[in-house]
Amino acid sequence: MDAFFRDALLDNPAGSCLILQALANHRVNDFTNIVDRNTVEEMLQEMAKQTFAALLYRKTEEALEQTLAFGGE
Repeated sequence: MDAFFRDALLDNPAGSCLILQALANHRVNDFTNIVDRNTVEEMLQEMAKQTFAALLYRKTEEALEQTLAFGGE
């Protein structure tokens, strides 16, 4: 996830806020990694990464289920 954020130039507070704004209605499941951060920037980045990772996981799962259900071509 770090590499994706870095490559997409999202590894900064503005990039993290962009992701969090886009995914504002999604839940962050695990706050343990966020609480351990020292700065607001680190907390924002961790929340953005966790939220984005959860979205990617769900979308990947949906795509796999569709492929299985419809025979995948």
